[in-house]
Amino acid sequence: MMIKQLYFLFFGLFLGVQGSTNASSFETCELNYGPNTKITLIKSQNLIGVKLANAEADTCDNLHSILGDEADKFISIYQNLGGFQILKLKTPTDLNIKLDQIRSFQGVEKGTHVYHTQPQDQTPVVPKGDLYVKFKKNISSDERDEILKQHALDLLETRGKNKFIVSITPSALNPVKTAKLLQTLESVEIAEPNLATPLALLGFDRPKDPYLHYQWALYNDGGFPWVKNADARVIAAWKAMDSLGKESFGSPFITVAVIDTGFDIGYPYDRVISFQELDHLLNRQHLIRWEDFINPPEVHLPSWSHPPADLPDIIRRGHPDLGRWKETLLLPPIQILPRVQVGGQPYIRHENSKITAPWDFVRNNDDPRPDRKDPNLKSTDNETRMRAITYLKHGTNCAGIAVGEVGGGKIVGAAPNAKLMPVRALQLGLGAGDDDIEQWFNYVTENGADVVSCSWGSEAKNKPLSYRQVWAIQKCAKFGRDINGDKKGCVIVFAAGNKNENINDTESPHVKINTYATHPDVIAVAASSPLDQRWLFTVGHGSNFGKEISICAPGEDIFTSSVRGEWEKTEAAKDYISDFGGTSASTALVSGIAALVLSVNPNLKSGEVKGILETTARKIGDLSTYDSNGHSPFYGYGCVNAYAAVNKAAGVDLGSGEDVGAPQPGDIPPEEPEPPRDPSGGIWP
Repeated sequence: MMIKQLYFLFFGLFLGVQGSTNASSFETCELNYGPNTKITLIKSQNLIGVKLANAEADTCDNLHSILGDEADKFISIYQNLGGFQILKLKTPTDLNIKLDQIRSFQGVEKGTHVYHTQPQDQTPVVPKGDLYVKFKKNISSDERDEILKQHALDLLETRGKNKFIVSITPSALNPVKTAKLLQTLESVEIAEPNLATPLALLGFDRPKDPYLHYQWALYNDGGFPWVKNADARVIAAWKAMDSLGKESFGSPFITVAVIDTGFDIGYPYDRVISFQELDHLLNRQHLIRWEDFINPPEVHLPSWSHPPADLPDIIRRGHPDLGRWKETLLLPPIQILPRVQVGGQPYIRHENSKITAPWDFVRNNDDPRPDRKDPNLKSTDNETRMRAITYLKHGTNCAGIAVGEVGGGKIVGAAPNAKLMPVRALQLGLGAGDDDIEQWFNYVTENGADVVSCSWGSEAKNKPLSYRQVWAIQKCAKFGRDINGDKKGCVIVFAAGNKNENINDTESPHVKINTYATHPDVIAVAASSPLDQRWLFTVGHGSNFGKEISICAPGEDIFTSSVRGEWEKTEAAKDYISDFGGTSASTALVSGIAALVLSVNPNLKSGEVKGILETTARKIGDLSTYDSNGHSPFYGYGCVNAYAAVNKAAGVDLGSGEDVGAPQPGDIPPEEPEPPRDPSGGIWP
């Protein structure tokens, strides 16, 4: 035991100084992390993570009741990052001493150091306490068990013959040091700590400007100062699909999963009716004669566009562009003689048939609506309040761009007929680790998603994908979308980000990797402007770039749905938003277009869809930036062209689609409301 303790001691000293750019300022540890990548973890000098024994009590108030006056020495900056509250010291002190003191409090389950990936990037990274370990094939189970025992690790889960999820115990080194130690062993192939880091939404709301056109991304008529046909040819694609004998607005059998913040979708509910009302209903609708009323099946009533005015807010149907509501009359499974009740009670079920498999990973239930009671919405700190407003509406913004209904409200998404799988996984102050990413992508795969739209990325400047995250996304992209036993793979679309940076800059002194957009199996999307140029806003704000960019898509001044209701007198209390933008908007648009491609040819594999979108894209911007293969780090293979893509998916070539989406005589003319709320300009019936 003494030898083991000395071994850990010397190794801990080694970790404290190796790889440090400035040993007096930073304790650093470089780890192999993900396929052929490394990550440098710098121990924070002023942050610690605290996990309370009562997980449901992780609030500032309960933390104060546990720590007493010690709580006043900290600022809580994240309420739940990998299960830990992230606390910032108000004044400098010895962090090790302070952490040991915090761990001694009754009610504190764990205390941990927090890390950063660069000295200039203060985004917190927290080891959650478990590790992914893969042993080499020639290692016996006895050797494996001895290694786990020697390093005080408990086995949590077996992922294969040599692959395991293990957890540290109180007598073990911390997860980062344990992983570093295991990586030095000849018998270990992979050892990665489960690191949680905040996720950043990749949308961008620019200041309010006069509105010129509705939804220019679908068809751009060139109104000043825009460039005509600088769009995604979506309306042209709808017309092409109609001419091909396909459903013009996409197939209702294609599902777009949007992993994001909350969604303003309403909620299904039942309304019990009396036999007198049933009698009136049947007579009015002429559905069934009472005289033939013996164990009738459920009866679908005509759809209604708006619920009764007296419905309370909690069961209202949500945003009209994200709903396709229906009424179903459900009768008790008993014999009913004319106007005589034998038993049971009839009722009408109200359901949003556009929505499929909704889930909320934050609240762990099937209601992914926005958190309208988030206290941050009333914060006196303007930055916190504005971020909370963005989180409130971001999911609804993206869903509207991808699949907004025709005739439901006042905007139209790229694939209006497609179904929406709303997955609420992001919340202000809530990060994500390996297990979270696995759960999200496993969920959309198992519940039948065809396209997965992800308008977010890692907030940390340098956070490469771990093996677990690489495989979780790869599994979805390769083995999702089962068609008659044939795994076609889900089409996964990720936003490149809006920092005007290279998404995989390994050459600069400060390595920057936008984790998810660099995965080879996803479609990484940059943003373009109504001028057919890169979307650039200000210094430090603009579309990211890099060799992994697949395509670009319109991402500036995008008109889309927003959270409804006068829940609070803020700018978020609108039915629509006229200036949504950034690669969040571009990603949602590409996701909807991918749904159109699959509507035309559902037998395509995910990689084939990616190839079609790349090979049919329009070359825009500075043509000198494109290489001999037709790829530009700024535009990918060009701006997405929905018209050319759906035609190629159908096996025909009808040209570029330029002007095909232009309004024709008899179409609804464009309008200029104040504020803009009716995006019907250029849309044909």
